This record gives sequence, structure tokens and C-alpha cells, in this order.
Amino acid sequence: MKVELVLAILLVTIAGLSTVIGSFIVFLSKNKRHENLGFLLGIAAGIILCICFNELLPEAQELLFENFKYNIALVILIASLLIGLVLSFILDKLMHHHDDEADHDEHCKMCNVGITAAFTMALHKLPEGMAIFIAIYDNYKVAIPFALAIAVHHIPEGMIISAPIYYATGSKKKALLYSITSGLVLPVAGLLGFLFLKPFFNGITEGILLALTCSIMFYLAFKEIIPASLKYGNKKTTVFAVMIGIIFMYLVHLI
Repeated sequence: MKVELVLAILLVTIAGLSTVIGSFIVFLSKNKRHENLGFLLGIAAGIILCICFNELLPEAQELLFENFKYNIALVILIASLLIGLVLSFILDKLMHHHDDEADHDEHCKMCNVGITAAFTMALHKLPEGMAIFIAIYDNYKVAIPFALAIAVHHIPEGMIISAPIYYATGSKKKALLYSITSGLVLPVAGLLGFLFLKPFFNGITEGILLALTCSIMFYLAFKEIIPASLKYGNKKTTVFAVMIGIIFMYLVHLI
């Protein structure tokens, strides 16, 4: 096995599992008051919105516009966003089909937020894992700082996944399990994509996948996370926390 391949597998795995750091940041909270959960969810919403507006949507648009004429690219982008919205409705229906029942308490609803977030983050990592893996393999000299930047970028994702599950169930093990599973999608997707899908992985497919992911993340933020933040905190807390999340992501980009 080539050194470049081993290095790519190792570094992408470390970068993916940095979600665990985000989980432990949540676990270090001294108590589990609802106000803390509202603040953490607000930060999570800010992070998701920043990722969508600053990374996913512009990158999807750029990739599609590079491969198609303006009007065609715009139609594909809009169609991808709408498909992502439909998928979000379907996922929401599957995850919350007991919400109208009296015995379905708030803890279950909050746990569903974390599980939905884990699914969404995993989906986000499918194209990202392939792109990162190939980039590290092709230029291993810059692999370590590149992997470090990706790792820092994924720490907030561990917080987004773990906070609702931990606060709902009180189980660090369950929250950590979902965080680790989501993190492992990065190296698995990267390796499988490198071995089998590299010939088919191009700007068009990546642009469509990024637009789909962006739409699903928008839905998650506005339908689940922000309303939950308002419920467990208050309007001022949510607005402040969302801004903290956005500022945090800009600081991450400085690394």
C-alpha cells in the first residue's frame, strides 16, 4: 500500500473524528439547564447558516456555473435545492411521526433533533470526504495543515449532534455514538469514493450534492434548531447565540 494512501486514510479519519472534541465540549457543561441548551442550539444554528451561506451554496453555484450556461446552471441549482427540501419533509415525517401523540414527550423530540442533525452532517460529508481524500492523496506535502483545518471545522458539528441528544437522554454514550458515526462517514466516503467513484466524481455531481445538502441544512436550522433554541432559551439568547455561532465560524476560517 502506498504511503500517500495510508497517510490520506489516517489524516482523513483524524479529521472526521474531531467531532468527538465537540461532543466533549458539550459534556463539560457543569449542568443541563434548559437555558444552556437554548444557547448551545442557537450557536449550532449560527454555525449551520454560516456554512450554508458562505461555503455550500456559493461552492455549489460556482461548480454548476463552470459546467453549464447560466440559465441551465441556475435551473439545476434551484431544482437541487427543491429536491433537498422535499427530502427534508420526508425525513421530518419519518423522524417525527409520533409527535402528535400525547406520550411523545419533549425529550424524544429533542433527541430527534440530534439524530436528524447527525444524518444531515453525514450527508454533508459524502462529497466532502471524497474531495478531501483525493486532495490529500494528490498532494501529501500539505496534508497535515489541510487535515488540521478540516478537523477544526468539524468540531462544531460534534456539538450540534451531541447537545440535543445528551440533554434529552442524559446519555454521553448515546450522544458520543452518533457523533462518532457521523465523523466516520468522512474517511469511509473518502476511501470508497477514491476506490470506486473517482471517475464519476466531477464538478457537476459535487455541485448537485452540495446544493442538496445545503437545502437540508437550511430546513434543519429553521424547522428544528432555531425553534428549539427559542423554546428552551429566549429571543435575546437565541439571537446572541446565533451571532456567536456565525462569528465562531469566521474565526475558524482564520486558521
